Amino acid sequence: MKRITWSTLASMLAILAVAATVPAQQAKAPIPVGIIGDLSGPTSALSEMAYASRDYFNYVNEKKGGILGHELDVLLVDGAEVIPIEVSNYKRILTRHVPVFLYIWSTGGAKALRDPVNKVDRVPMLAESISEELVDPKNLPFSFVIGPTYEDQIRLALESFKKQGGKRVAIARVNLDWGVSPTDRVIKEGTIQKLGMELVETVTWPARPTDLTSEVLRLKQANPDFIWFMDSIEGVVPFLRDAAKAGLDPAKVVGIHWTRHPAIEAQLGKTAEGYRTLEIFPDVDTLVKGDHPVGKEIDEYQAAHKGRRGQLRTWYYVRGWVKGKLVAEAIERAIKKSGGTPPKDIMAFRKAVRDEFEGLQNFDAGAALPSINYKDHKGFVAARLVGIKDGKWQYASDWIQVTGR
Repeated sequence: MKRITWSTLASMLAILAVAATVPAQQAKAPIPVGIIGDLSGPTSALSEMAYASRDYFNYVNEKKGGILGHELDVLLVDGAEVIPIEVSNYKRILTRHVPVFLYIWSTGGAKALRDPVNKVDRVPMLAESISEELVDPKNLPFSFVIGPTYEDQIRLALESFKKQGGKRVAIARVNLDWGVSPTDRVIKEGTIQKLGMELVETVTWPARPTDLTSEVLRLKQANPDFIWFMDSIEGVVPFLRDAAKAGLDPAKVVGIHWTRHPAIEAQLGKTAEGYRTLEIFPDVDTLVKGDHPVGKEIDEYQAAHKGRRGQLRTWYYVRGWVKGKLVAEAIERAIKKSGGTPPKDIMAFRKAVRDEFEGLQNFDAGAALPSINYKDHKGFVAARLVGIKDGKWQYASDWIQVTGR
């Protein structure tokens, strides 16, 4: 029998001591994040944004082992763009998941939760909605959006109409909070009249319309120079289809950024010739061609997860991915600032993450965007015009800064 010497025993004990530390290092507490998306409701065609944020957090876990060794524990639930469901899911996430950061989908849901988010639970929230009613750094310190608000985009479009000699303006919108409230706000503030133009017609329809013939005929009869369009892809396809049948020129129509969708090319092609919309985020293939980091990241992740839902190449996916990236950056900065360990008190951790998110300045997200600056809780306030030309989306302008930024 071989005798164990003291030196051998000491070496074995040292190895065991090192091994004993490994589970402790691997057992760092996960960081919970909650996402409320519309996975089945009237704006579910945009659900890639929610899936993409989830996918980015999974990418961080797989690629980097989480944030400083803390895996992100993501809970994605369906709010269906129904306010009571979103509020109910918010309460469930807050009590069962206890998130450090939260995503909320609809304008109505985010508005209903402004007080709980900012005054009670004090959890940093990045809304999918970009309503101006969610942006108030002083009174809503935990609420953030990304990109120019709906109202910013309407004003930008109206200024563009003015420069093109427009005098008569019409508004076409969906009867959802995000479609009605922002347009009503801009109408009430008198922006159209201040620009020397006249509002000649406003038409409103239910979510997910199938026939917009009567609304299109009302617009045609009003004879506007330009029409501001406020609905998602579910509305713009039937609108442009019925506009073509009625002889309403799609070149008169400029849409909210949600309508920048490949379905217009695929389903309408040259029927939508001249239609323009605002773009805030480029799509995945544009980023890949431009050799931008986010394009490479998405390609890498999607190649490893073929067949999973949430894999489209649209700008919706880019938007969700970038949102995940911004949140992860703020969380990492907050942990580093607290000495490398997250604050044990959840309220203190949320406050630290909120402060770091607001502190993101001149941040390059790697997605061919303007610099990210969150002092105003918007991130950036610029957009580009894109239009259907020869049956395909093509850029019609460079970045346009919203007046007053």
